[in-house]
Amino acid sequence: MTREQKALFQQLQLTGLGLVIGLAGFFLNHDEMVWIGLAVLAYGLVRTWFIAKIIQKAKDE
Repeated sequence: MTREQKALFQQLQLTGLGLVIGLAGFFLNHDEMVWIGLAVLAYGLVRTWFIAKIIQKAKDE
């Protein structure tokens, strides 16, 4: 696996963690966990998108 793939995979793991936290909070009826999970999910998605853009820009140059 290349460094770029590892970086993207780590960010997708963070996104998946946010999804797991959010779902656990939903099923356990803990509103705080749902919001924390959604925040981690959004943070992971944004970081994944930014890193993918940086990698693409580096490859284009």
